[in-house]
Amino acid sequence: MPIALLKFPKDLLGDVFEQFHPFELYCISKCSKRIRNSVKLGGTQKWKISYAMSETTVSCEDMNFVFKYSKKPDDYFTRRTNRYGIETEMYTEYPHVGAIDLFGYLLETFGIRIIKCLWTDTKEWNSFSEIAKHLINSKTEIEKWELYSNGNKDNIVENIMSVINKVNITQGFECFVQFASDFQHQFIRYPKEISLRTSSWFTIDQLLNCTCVQVDLYDSMLSNQDINVFFEKWKKPGTFPNLQLLFISSDRIDEESPILDMSPPIRNVETPIKVIKSIPSYFSDWMFTNLKYSFKVIKEDGTERWLRIIGKSFYFVVCDPSNSENSPRLK
Repeated sequence: MPIALLKFPKDLLGDVFEQFHPFELYCISKCSKRIRNSVKLGGTQKWKISYAMSETTVSCEDMNFVFKYSKKPDDYFTRRTNRYGIETEMYTEYPHVGAIDLFGYLLETFGIRIIKCLWTDTKEWNSFSEIAKHLINSKTEIEKWELYSNGNKDNIVENIMSVINKVNITQGFECFVQFASDFQHQFIRYPKEISLRTSSWFTIDQLLNCTCVQVDLYDSMLSNQDINVFFEKWKKPGTFPNLQLLFISSDRIDEESPILDMSPPIRNVETPIKVIKSIPSYFSDWMFTNLKYSFKVIKEDGTERWLRIIGKSFYFVVCDPSNSENSPRLK
């Protein structure tokens, strides 16, 4: 016997929708506009969503539900289960609804306000730009955004970077775009981590104002003199309170101009670095290898940090001695 769901009081209808998982809510939302507008009553706003590699993942209650596409109409709305019999994937009516359109549909239908990870390519920007406007207007939090390039024109890259300044990225921004030599950009706000594979436009002024926990600058134009300016500010008490890791690779790093009154290469071959007991995810194995014999530098307030400059690479890591120990893997 059919049940007239839309005649239920809102509170009761919300209780009903709370029992549905994302696949079921997606399917029922396609029945009518009224039902789609009611889906949020089930508390879907608390979920998180991700977009990567033309797939959309909705995360709720420690479960991930992956919306995939199929070019075969017979696959539409079919689901796959894992070895425990739990539904984890569903095929949608792609290509009639594109992957980016599906992401936007789920984002708005479920009313989700936290994006766990956003993986985009510049070639998708024409399709993604409308969603970007929604992210700005709704003040949606983006925990991490990874941006890749497919050789698009400079004006598209400039448009994307202007949006980066307007959206709310909180945890990390990783950019693999090859910028033009004359490209310019100024961050208005910083997430906890930034990683720029082409950072020639990232100036010393931006570094001095950076509030990140981790900064990776590849293909930089920063020089020994710039790094020395950074240390002049860093040595003062209270500066860069968040910074735990700074990496710079630059052809302008040389072995002639002194840094902290020392000429590169700068390293200590006698005393291995101490390692933080609770190692954050951003300290990778290769970083430990390169920092194995680093030189201790001290702020004016007496706190210790570790520096190494080898070749064209600059490594600077904050290891609080009160939370460190000698690591066997560095011996």
